[in-house]
Amino acid sequence: MTAVFTPLVLASASPRRRELLKQIGIIPASIISCDIDETPRRG
Repeated sequence: MTAVFTPLVLASASPRRRELLKQIGIIPASIISCDIDETPRRG
């Protein structure tokens, strides 16, 4: 069986998302932060 490399672009600068991917052995080819406020809202 041959491994196939597919580049992954993480479209979020969230440290938690990066950590979750790292835990399962996935390292994004690039990380692009979008111009969206990802701060959780109250309520």
